[in-house]
Amino acid sequence: MTHSLTLCAQLDRTCISPAGGVLYLLVTITAPPAGDAGGRPPLNLAAVVDRSGSMHGAKLHFTKQALRFLVDQVGHADRLAVVTYDDEVTVPLPSQPVAQKDALKAMLSGIAAGGSTNLSGGLATGMQQIRSHAGPGVVSRVLLMTDGLANVGVTEPETLVGWARAWREKGLGLSTMGVGADFNEDLLVALAEAGGGNFHYIEDPDKIPEMFRRELQGLLEVAVQGLQLRVEVEPGVAVTDVVGYRPQGNPQRVQVVLPDLYGGEAKSVLFRLAVAAPPADGRLGRVVLGYLPATPGGEPSTVSAEVALSVTDDPARLSEPPDEAVMRQVRLSQASTAWDEAVELADRGDLQGAALRLIQAAEDLEAQAAAGDARAAEQAASLRAQAEVITAAPFDATTRKQMRHQGFRSRRGR
Repeated sequence: MTHSLTLCAQLDRTCISPAGGVLYLLVTITAPPAGDAGGRPPLNLAAVVDRSGSMHGAKLHFTKQALRFLVDQVGHADRLAVVTYDDEVTVPLPSQPVAQKDALKAMLSGIAAGGSTNLSGGLATGMQQIRSHAGPGVVSRVLLMTDGLANVGVTEPETLVGWARAWREKGLGLSTMGVGADFNEDLLVALAEAGGGNFHYIEDPDKIPEMFRRELQGLLEVAVQGLQLRVEVEPGVAVTDVVGYRPQGNPQRVQVVLPDLYGGEAKSVLFRLAVAAPPADGRLGRVVLGYLPATPGGEPSTVSAEVALSVTDDPARLSEPPDEAVMRQVRLSQASTAWDEAVELADRGDLQGAALRLIQAAEDLEAQAAAGDARAAEQAASLRAQAEVITAAPFDATTRKQMRHQGFRSRRGR
């Protein structure tokens, strides 16, 4: 069985001076088309939903509607668990293949709102539900939904994010959903990034079923899991930035954990390299990608690419313009960070600075958009629209959540 995942490593320049300089390395990973290996992998899911007192009413009504949707949509080869939490954690539906769907939906309809928010307990229980059924060829993920702040159990964000990162290393993914204006978006974004899943902001309760539908649709299209991208560089070369990601390791050996890829999806990651003393042969290092095909019987695989260029003192060659494809991604990646930078400025009360940061990012993209780049056009329009919102209205919880959501989506390219 073959899997046509491809890895491409491209520098913004073809040559560098013996004195060194700064380079951008664009790594592009393309997943095989959906269905290449004959059918989707089975799902191993746990829906972990908040039933604290603040969920009473429309939020809980539409959450139960979303859970019934999940029961209807999973197939005979899939597994589903449902975990609910307030100050206590319950498991109304332990992990199982879904049969007798009408009885299960009737049982889920009886979920009632309760007390506080033991998010950590619900999350850990959800992971326990999927852990024993995870493995190669299975898409395993917890779908965590909340409308409030974690105030019972473990509440320290760094600890919770560390949990998510450790679970991800065991093949257990995590997507998060925040409802309303009172949840901690910074925590849910960090959990989703560490867990390799998605973050969804649900402003209105009646959109809860739609967010579950979108998440399920993505899971049904997962083609590649467990992506770990590593850049190893030679002495005299250092990785100084991975735009939009939180890397691990050191400047000579940097690793980035990437989210699952859908069938046919291309993912770009941009590295900034500082070259103090380029090797005479021009070899700067290599890129290594470890991954797991999301197909029955899929085995862990590795693909790699060398990173090299010419070393020259020829002024004509050194003055050649940088590669435009790489520079397009540089502008897109830098614009994606503008969302979070603007949030930081607004948090400090500098609303004008936040708006200007968004406008600057939009301007950087607009020439690219005028040339027909649809993604650049969409990003530029969103950045300008948000700048207008910041200057025309108070910077409230809803606006902040919208911006954090936009930043997450921009980094993911989805």
